[in-house]
Amino acid sequence: MSRDPSPAELWPIYGRHAAAILRRGPAPGAASGAGWSIALSGAGHVDLNQVTLYAPATRADVESVAARSVAAGVPILLGESAGLDVEAGDLLGQAGFVRSPGEEALFWAAHAPAPTGSPFEVRRAGTRADLEGIWSIFEDVHGYEPGLVESMYGESLLEDGELEPWLALDGREPVSCAFVTVIGRTLGLFDMMTPPRHRRRGAARALLGTALSSAAAELEGGIDGILFWASPAGRPLYESLGFSIADPVTAWTLGASAEDLAAVGAG
Repeated sequence: MSRDPSPAELWPIYGRHAAAILRRGPAPGAASGAGWSIALSGAGHVDLNQVTLYAPATRADVESVAARSVAAGVPILLGESAGLDVEAGDLLGQAGFVRSPGEEALFWAAHAPAPTGSPFEVRRAGTRADLEGIWSIFEDVHGYEPGLVESMYGESLLEDGELEPWLALDGREPVSCAFVTVIGRTLGLFDMMTPPRHRRRGAARALLGTALSSAAAELEGGIDGILFWASPAGRPLYESLGFSIADPVTAWTLGASAEDLAAVGAG
């Protein structure tokens, strides 16, 4: 893109990226309209079912999305754009949504960050052993049941053209992972995870630089940009890699467990 796109342009793209990763869940579903998107995995964890509201959504749209979220019967993470033209808080609260503390953000960069030198080996997962390393990080960071992680991110993932699993290792030990989604000429980033004992060592920085630059290089003619929705915890890292905040986000949760809230930084 020759200019930075507006939030109203970015959010529909984000919805397609979210659907690409969450479609691998046990009961996936996706829908979208003017000013909203729903991407569900059907799994019983709040961050695996995502809903977004943004301009030009109307009050009727907010009511409809809230009702559809409740009817889905799964925990849901909802992102409310700062540019939403209608007051959504009362409607979401009446539906059972709980506002999360702290401001989150939709991040954007027109170009991929450059890879950096590090002591870590960073590679795109190419074997079951690589995937097992990613599964172990999920278990460490999120505490998901092993069967769910293995079914959503199993060996078929190695041949998925829209979803790239990446792993950083310190020797033989997995220390960080992330998924890069590829939709058209845009990249998305999901599940950037580093277990607490390995944080502040540069593994996430090394992984993101290599993964995003490699994914961008595979697209003929380059990319139009990279976008993702992130919690406040990762903001210093993302901004240092060249990402800017395209839209502040108010996060809401529906039916989330205390463990899930803690895992997504909302507990």
